[in-house]
Amino acid sequence: MAERRVRQEERPPDDERRRPTDDYNGNGRSDRIHIWARAIGMVGIPGVLAIGFGYVGATKIPAIERELVLQTVEAQQTRATIAAGNEQLRQLNERVDRFIRIAIIGCQNAAKDDDARNRCLER
Repeated sequence: MAERRVRQEERPPDDERRRPTDDYNGNGRSDRIHIWARAIGMVGIPGVLAIGFGYVGATKIPAIERELVLQTVEAQQTRATIAAGNEQLRQLNERVDRFIRIAIIGCQNAAKDDDARNRCLER
């Protein structure tokens, strides 16, 4: 038991053992705590979630809006291209119809009798 007392007496007092070091900021808290842990300690989990969602919303929504604008412009260009293609198709159909009418008239003019003229209309 005497050895035990000697050992206790050799130990420095509590205030000398717990000197502030570089790891502690003086009030017993470590400065090496991660920033996310500090944030949770200051505002709580709901606050951290709200801040996180706010950050994501602030950074992602403008990018989504830009993408939406680009898609809208692309859709308008596609509609214009389709409209131009439809107009070309309509003009082509008119030309084909005129060609068919001219071919029928030529066939009827070349026909020698009524049966031949009727056959021109069947084709």
